[in-house]
Amino acid sequence: LTPLIHGFGGPWPARAARLDALLASPDPQLRLAAVSALGPLWHDPATTASVDTWLLRALADPTLGVVGSAADVIAAPHDKPHTLTASDPLWQRLAALAAAHAAREPELHSGLLATLAATGVATGLPVCEASRAHASPAVRKAARACVKQLGGADPGPSTPTASLPPPPLDPATVLGTPVRWILSTEVGDLEIDLDPAAAPWAVAEIVALTRRRYYD
Repeated sequence: LTPLIHGFGGPWPARAARLDALLASPDPQLRLAAVSALGPLWHDPATTASVDTWLLRALADPTLGVVGSAADVIAAPHDKPHTLTASDPLWQRLAALAAAHAAREPELHSGLLATLAATGVATGLPVCEASRAHASPAVRKAARACVKQLGGADPGPSTPTASLPPPPLDPATVLGTPVRWILSTEVGDLEIDLDPAAAPWAVAEIVALTRRRYYD
């Protein structure tokens, strides 16, 4: 991706066409890598319009990692910051996503709240306020920081109104504690102990994906 970003790959129309193809790839890893490299282009007035379109597409991606990467690009500081307003479709998509993910994917929701805060658009304040009583401590922390950034005052800590929902399966019950994850490689097995008590959702997801042979 370096030639695409730094201009060594020819004129911008040709580079843009290749980058567009990467961002439309069926491989989520390629899409993720391409989105992660958009930062310098988004902050360049000559290419901002194209990157706006790509980031909008990335925020609607079915792979949550691609969505989070797009949010990170928007939130990242830069020498030539690109300012968003409440009327920008990109900002509106961000706000809608932050509200939609309030009840699920706490990690992504925290990142989206941090991105809303980084945009400095005060219209996002109600979205952040609504997450201050979230069950996840990470989301409450991000919501507090967002309210402080957009509202100008620290609202202080808040109390969750509900408990975190349980994961879709209980790895400790199914597989014992700790869960031992064995990766067979060409140079031998790698054994990793996963602690469901410390990260129940993460362990449940690894177990589910392993059973679907995702990592094969």
